[in-house]
Amino acid sequence: MKKEKWILKVRNQLASLAMECDSAAAIEGAKMTPGEREDLQNKLRDAYRWIDKKLGF
Repeated sequence: MKKEKWILKVRNQLASLAMECDSAAAIEGAKMTPGEREDLQNKLRDAYRWIDKKLGF
């Protein structure tokens, strides 16, 4: 995988989405349980960590 603007943007969006799981919108609006939020965060983190590994970060 080549380090390009597009893949870095995708990586950063995944990281932002993982952080959004702790927002009021996720907790109160979507009524996500702590377990659901943690599971989703882990999947998103796995994705951006995979990108990091491929890019050599």
